[in-house]
Amino acid sequence: PHRPDGGYPHKDLSGVGIAFKLACALSGDTEAVLSEYADMVCLGTVADVMPLRGENRVFAARGLELLAHTKRPGIAALMAECGCDPKSVTCSTIGFMLAPRINAAGRMGQIDLALKLFLTDDPQEASDAAKALCALNRQRQAVESEIYRQAVAMLPAGKPPEAIVLADEGWHQGVVGIVASRIAEEYACPAFLICLDGEHGKASSRSHGGFNLFASLSTLSPLLESYGGHELAAGFTISRKNIPEFRRQICALAADYYQDDMPRTSLDVDCAIDPELLTIPGIDSLNALEPCGNGCPKPVLSMSGLTIERISMVGGGRHMRLRLRKGHFTFGAIYFSANPQSVSIAPGDLVDVAFHPQINEYRGDRIVQMNVLDIRPSCRAACSPETSLYRALQKGEHLSRENIACLPDRAMLAMVWRYLASTGTEVQESPLCLCRKIVRWAGKPLSLGQLSICLDIFRDVGLLEITRLHKSVTIRLTPGTEKADLTTSQTMQRLLRAKES
Repeated sequence: PHRPDGGYPHKDLSGVGIAFKLACALSGDTEAVLSEYADMVCLGTVADVMPLRGENRVFAARGLELLAHTKRPGIAALMAECGCDPKSVTCSTIGFMLAPRINAAGRMGQIDLALKLFLTDDPQEASDAAKALCALNRQRQAVESEIYRQAVAMLPAGKPPEAIVLADEGWHQGVVGIVASRIAEEYACPAFLICLDGEHGKASSRSHGGFNLFASLSTLSPLLESYGGHELAAGFTISRKNIPEFRRQICALAADYYQDDMPRTSLDVDCAIDPELLTIPGIDSLNALEPCGNGCPKPVLSMSGLTIERISMVGGGRHMRLRLRKGHFTFGAIYFSANPQSVSIAPGDLVDVAFHPQINEYRGDRIVQMNVLDIRPSCRAACSPETSLYRALQKGEHLSRENIACLPDRAMLAMVWRYLASTGTEVQESPLCLCRKIVRWAGKPLSLGQLSICLDIFRDVGLLEITRLHKSVTIRLTPGTEKADLTTSQTMQRLLRAKES
């Protein structure tokens, strides 16, 4: 579909989409082929995370209809082994439950298992293959967790680099791509994980925030032995001796791409709702938007001012289940791949939640549930993530009259210090989460840039120590130094000069 002379309107076909088109050309009957194989085309299209637009949307819709009444013993067995009700299968079911188990066969070097699952007509053989794939997927998850643990331990102290490039001789080539995707999402930058074998390495990489991987690899091709992929995911082979220079140059390219005023990551909320609107009929009505997936995402809702009543860990400690309350409304919520420490919450906290609404069905009961995407402290006043003022002050740039009016004053410095003193001797938070907690505590506005200026002033005069580790900051108050002359701070002197000018 990407041939310059082709003129085909639907450019986002996956490999299975191309195979479908070939089958249609050979048979001469597109409808007959679609009626027979729409379920397989749907599985491949969703598993490849293709945009559900144009023909891909037709593939997904028709495929879901077939999957609801599948005649393939292998697919039926896999859904049964996963605990999926065929009549309620969605693209999310495929993406998060079926596809990972099918893909585990290729990732772990046992592709015959997936082939057997698709081709068999024997229900018992199908059941055995489905069980084996689920076991293989659990093995893949264990390998992935270990690689992730090792990779995070290799990250340097301080703020995250513009791009993450890590290499190791013991990593599994079929799994590092998943880990690279997880790290790119978590640290908001492109991630490159290289499996070393002697003097050479084979890498999997994932993008973040629109950084074009293929174009970047093309630019750095003199350092590579081979490469391929697209904007969001790519792979390459590289000589071990070239890795340090590759790391330096790819970080420089990423630094050029991520301008200071660009947010690295953001979550667009479609609608903020009141608790009385989150009902089973309301959530059921959203099914009219299906199939949802890449290019046609599920609605993201938000609710503010919820109190956390209870937190429990599930899934072997990998996921977090919450009980939330607002007024006389209570809701259950699930937050995947999160724990109280990673999102800095505790029972009793007042929070805002962004989520996908869903129905949790168990033993015939249907209850409303939030699938949490993000959670943050609720604020009574404005809390801006803006840091351009802080960066301008650091660089000694000329500040406008409006910017000077936003510089911290003594009242703001006192507010930040009193909050820090009230928490004890040590605080460990993401900077923006800390900012929101101060705003919630004081009931007065504060931006992330203003907070950063205040912290630098306190650090300059020895009131506290600041240590950055990846996405979080650790602040340790210096014992016995509750008072200091803030005018001796270099940051304060820059601030005063800016105001005087």
